[in-house]
Amino acid sequence: DRNGFKFFANGGVCLTKEEIGTVGSFASQCAVDWFTRGMLPPMSGDDAVMCHQWVDYMPIYANSLKQALQREVTGAVNDDADDAKVLSGEPITSDCLKGLTLVVNAGHGS
Repeated sequence: DRNGFKFFANGGVCLTKEEIGTVGSFASQCAVDWFTRGMLPPMSGDDAVMCHQWVDYMPIYANSLKQALQREVTGAVNDDADDAKVLSGEPITSDCLKGLTLVVNAGHGS
């Protein structure tokens, strides 16, 4: 099974197994932080949130990807104000990505 994230860089250099493990650990820490902050509802137990209607998370997801890229390009530090912008869907206005070609493939791992 080859589904999941694929990491590419100029010159064919890709992340090592250790580096990919580091990315996974960081993602896990972020998820714990988001639950702690109340940004993600519990998915089990007495307080679990069961969604009964379709929710469009794409605008928040797209904005968070854009913001993450901008932070990496500019070297800015993530803070609570950044999280608030992502959750509010507030557009991020910055030219730091201007001229770059970005490819996001969310095609079920294809």
